[in-house]
Amino acid sequence: MGATVIDQIACLLSRAAASCETIATHVTTLIGAIFRSLGRTAQAGVSITAAFLRWCFDLLSTSVHAVALRALSLVG
Repeated sequence: MGATVIDQIACLLSRAAASCETIATHVTTLIGAIFRSLGRTAQAGVSITAAFLRWCFDLLSTSVHAVALRALSLVG
């Protein structure tokens, strides 16, 4: 299939958000939390697409990776 775990999660969350308003609210809350942890603000009214979710998860992954590298450099 070639899709990463992040791709699959993004696709599943976008499908779930499109099918249920309650899930869409939870996904929007998750995106808000991700953005807050990155020191960013999320725009209201953004479509919850798989591509947008992939981008959000990529931002989070890049940030976590950078923090982990800094932590490892302090240890060694």
